[in-house]
Amino acid sequence: MSRQITFDARIEPALFIRASKLKFSTRSLRKVDWGLQVWSFITMMLVMFGLGGAGVVLTILTFGIDAVNTFVIFPLALPVAFGIWHLYHRALWGTMYRQILASPLYQRQMTYRFDDTGFEMATDGASWTISWERTDDAIADAHGLFLYVGGLVYAIPATAMDKDAFDALTQEVEAWMRAAKGDGS
Repeated sequence: MSRQITFDARIEPALFIRASKLKFSTRSLRKVDWGLQVWSFITMMLVMFGLGGAGVVLTILTFGIDAVNTFVIFPLALPVAFGIWHLYHRALWGTMYRQILASPLYQRQMTYRFDDTGFEMATDGASWTISWERTDDAIADAHGLFLYVGGLVYAIPATAMDKDAFDALTQEVEAWMRAAKGDGS
């Protein structure tokens, strides 16, 4: 038995961000840019500690030494820096996914075909097939079905079909992938 779904390929970047959060091992952007992340976090820490230090000095100059408890104010820079770092990378991921989704490939109808050998994606200008053996994982939640292959994520929004059809598809995909990988559980 096989299943076919055709839907508008214009998908929100938030769906891909959600998919990357669900499966840590395939967060390819996080794997690839460790150097950038470390550099940006250290830079953010230096900026925040610099701002914290400047704030302490300004407070001391304005109100006197008794107005500042540096052991309280100075460490507050760490969670603020982490928050800014997190928001920066979330914006980076969103920008990356928006750029990918701006491709002409995602500006048309996409057809997914699923069967016991794997899945195929096709548009009027391209098609590709991936076997279940080459698929790392498939995770479904209320927002969509996410297929992980290497560092790539293929997302099928749950809104592309009715709930019963979506549930049946996710069960079949999981069964086909388990069978192809020799996992009978």
